[in-house]
Order: sequence, then C-alpha cells, then structure tokens
Amino acid sequence: PVRLRRPVARRERQNAFTKEISLPEQAGKSGYLVKTSLKNGECINIGGYRIWREQDKLFTDRSAVFVKDSKYRLTAETPVLRDGCELEIYVDSNLIEVYVNQGEAVISSVVYGLSDVVTGEAYTLYTIE
Repeated sequence: PVRLRRPVARRERQNAFTKEISLPEQAGKSGYLVKTSLKNGECINIGGYRIWREQDKLFTDRSAVFVKDSKYRLTAETPVLRDGCELEIYVDSNLIEVYVNQGEAVISSVVYGLSDVVTGEAYTLYTIE
C-alpha cells in the first residue's frame, strides 16, 4: 500500500548512505540505496522486485520475491504523480522502501530471496560508509 512517512526519517536514512558502490553485493548488512528516475515506459528490476512507470503512475511487483499466496497483495501503484518520477529506493534483505519525489508517495514491501542483480536505465547505488 502507498503510505506517507515522516520526512525526517527519510532524510536521516538518506544522509547515512553516502558511499557510492557499483554492485549490490558491495553493500554491508545495512543494505543499499538506489537513486534513479523513470520516464513513462521505463522499468528498474532490483533483485526480482520490479518498479515501472506508466501513465504518470509508479507500479511495483514483488511476485518474484514473495510468498505465492492469494492472501497477500503483490502489486502496488501510486496515484498520478505531480511532477516527474525521482526515486530513492532503500533495499535490505527483507524490505524495499520506494520514496517517490521526496515523499510524494511511498511504497513499502516485504520481500524474500532478492538477488544481487539490478537492471534498468541509469541508476546509482550507495551504501553506508
């Protein structure tokens, strides 16, 4: 589900992720941050967790990295985004949090079995120093 968060928590976390890395496996147990932006029709795949933009909305799909059970929601979408689609995606072994446009929308997802492969358009990875 899309939830609003305290902006302070995101800023504190963002300030901790300052060391640029080239591969997710270079991150420690604290996980990593992915910064990117998506245009309509573009997608990024983070270890099996898909994020894409379509019709000025952001969509996520965790079906490849979550329990196959109809009791759980596997996809999410934001309302229409006001301006662009700048993403900060915080990743650890069992949680992905996607902040859109500095908190305009937030999608949090529990995940299992993420791979260390990130594919998509231009992105930058960061970890804690």
